[in-house]
Amino acid sequence: TTSRVKSSSAIRFSRPKVVAQILGESKEHWARLAQGLSIRVTDSGLKTLMLTSALRGEGVTTLSTALAVALAENTKLRVLLLEGDFHTPTLARDLGVQPTATI
Repeated sequence: TTSRVKSSSAIRFSRPKVVAQILGESKEHWARLAQGLSIRVTDSGLKTLMLTSALRGEGVTTLSTALAVALAENTKLRVLLLEGDFHTPTLARDLGVQPTATI
């Protein structure tokens, strides 16, 4: 199932079940992390945050998806999530959208 989420710009999108599973029972923890990160980003003027890993299977897609959703839902920051995994791209599938192009 999907749930409807209203973003700050009044655009509606569906949150696939996989995102709910990623956030899981620790949704409050993700919200606190997002709010704390938002304060630091605002204070420092940071514009870009990049997450990466050395090996496959380390959970960077899961972490970045959860963090992006938490930031979008719990702060006033604008969030753009890009996938750079050319070998096994899964982000579009996890978010329930059709991939359109690569970087």
